[in-house]
This record gives sequence, structure tokens and C-alpha cells, in this order.
Amino acid sequence: MAVLRFELILCIRVDEAADQPARGQMQELLMQIWQEHRLTVIFVTHDVEEALYLSDFVMGLNPGRIKECITVPAVRPRPTGIQHDRDVLELQARVLKSIREETSRADFE
Repeated sequence: MAVLRFELILCIRVDEAADQPARGQMQELLMQIWQEHRLTVIFVTHDVEEALYLSDFVMGLNPGRIKECITVPAVRPRPTGIQHDRDVLELQARVLKSIREETSRADFE
């Protein structure tokens, strides 16, 4: 019997309106899968806080270009409440600033 083992998971969050408990369950499941199998996960989301929580690298894209690749230095597994850590909040502000700068520039071109 052949067993397939994938090296990559692609997750695209299209349902940004998901309630917080469902979102939290999905995030924990994804973290558990990553811890058990150490797969590469490409996670596409519009939620910067979620991206920083789930990722080791965050790429700011806008419009359709990689604006900046930011390393998330947080430990794994992520401790509860890390989203409110000062360093994570500073990274969040940096990503948002990068995206806003590119969006503003694109609006004037």
C-alpha cells in the first residue's frame, strides 16, 4: 500500500467573517498539523494579526507584489496571548505601514 506524504499545505482564508471560536479552532488545528508533520504551509490571509500568529515569515503583498518579507522571531509553539506581546504588536504595525505605503502609492499611479 502506497502512502502519500505531502510536503506543502496551501491555505487561503476567504471567509474573513468566520466567528472567533471557529477561527481559533482552525488556527490551533493548523499549528498542531505543523508541529506533528513539519510541513511547509503557505497561508494567505488579509488578517495581519493572524498571519503573525501562524507564520515564521510574513510577506506584505500589494498590489500583487512582495513588498517586504518580515521574519517573525516568536517561539514555537506560540504561547497563548502572544498576539498582545509588544514585539508582535510592533511587527504588526510594520506590516500594516508597509502595505499602506504601497496602497497609497498605487492609488496615485
